[in-house]
Amino acid sequence: MKILLMGLLFLSGCKGFYDEADDNGLTYVLDGGNVKYGASLASTDPNVPGITGAVDVDVKQDNVSVTYNLSGVPQNLTQLSYGYIAADCSDINLALPSDTDGTRTVNFSEETTLKALQNDLASTGAASSSNDINLANKSFIVKGVSVLSSNLPGSNLITIACGPLNVSSSDNIEVTDEPVDDTAGTTDPEM
Repeated sequence: MKILLMGLLFLSGCKGFYDEADDNGLTYVLDGGNVKYGASLASTDPNVPGITGAVDVDVKQDNVSVTYNLSGVPQNLTQLSYGYIAADCSDINLALPSDTDGTRTVNFSEETTLKALQNDLASTGAASSSNDINLANKSFIVKGVSVLSSNLPGSNLITIACGPLNVSSSDNIEVTDEPVDDTAGTTDPEM
């Protein structure tokens, strides 16, 4: 009987060591706030300097909004998509296949989740750890497929624009990979 009581007391005491935030693999504190990242986008080919634009990535609680516009995109570059990299944009210098049939402007907007952002960072190698959701000091890239390079759609995905992300505004937010001690400053009346 004593062993059963001691076991129950032990198990009830362990509840304080459990943190539900660890269940989803993300450890973060969003204290009723948000963080917004921004970047100016520029061509990755100095010979095609007309590709310019901007991006905003707005993280609010578990929701992530990605909005970018890009102008001066050669019409032969199609199937545009975006991603994140840990490298600096100055490290990217690519020759873009460009035709003279004109350019177009692309406006893109997507609503996604914090988990999807974590997966995006991990899949491109931009994550500094398995729980990384911090975009500061990372770069936003736009990729496309050149219809001049191949007859196979999707076979020649190339980075056409890049911009370093910086925090443009934040409101009471802490993003961390480390466990957060939410009992700091409290005292246990039983101690």
